[in-house]
Amino acid sequence: MKLHMLLKTLFAMGLLASASVLAADTTKAPAAPVPLLWKVSDKDNAVYLLGSFHLLRPSDYPLSGDVDAAFADAERLMFELAPSEMQSTAVQQLMLQAALRTDGKTLQQELDAATWTRLEAWTAKNGMPIVAFNSFEPWFVGLTISIVEMTRQGLDPKLGLDNHFMDKAKAAGKPAAGLERAQEQIGVLDGMEATEQRQFIVEALDQAEK
Repeated sequence: MKLHMLLKTLFAMGLLASASVLAADTTKAPAAPVPLLWKVSDKDNAVYLLGSFHLLRPSDYPLSGDVDAAFADAERLMFELAPSEMQSTAVQQLMLQAALRTDGKTLQQELDAATWTRLEAWTAKNGMPIVAFNSFEPWFVGLTISIVEMTRQGLDPKLGLDNHFMDKAKAAGKPAAGLERAQEQIGVLDGMEATEQRQFIVEALDQAEK
């Protein structure tokens, strides 16, 4: 996968999951997901809370009837990020700017020799020039590894519940907004301690090598 193509996947999905989630075990093919759905209501109103899967397979659809019924009943939708931000090229630029190193060092200089060697092997296996990663922060590289491994299993951010319901809301003319701003989520990733960022790469490589 070419790096510039991979960035589109990262922008579509990377803001919607924390580093710890992305570094989870992605080597086991999960069963079809069963979204967790809660309902809080009184005699006049109802609020539905749906746990989201950010990457899914075509076989994960259709969703269960109670989820579709909740969508039909909802007058408006609230996502992690607003649809307008998810689709904005400006957000893509913000994430890329945050991921680029500004300390005058290279990624190779920051990583220990063993981790760099493992990263070299992983990039070679995936047809990516390792030099392209040298100018990025470790969190972005760990994120890249995790998402490549998930897409290798057939998981697709375009099929995630977020995109699914954003499309449905647009088609149904239902208003949709976001609970957070993209800048805030980018800041969480970019604000990780250096040791945490390096560990993120190690854990992502651990999962990729299983």
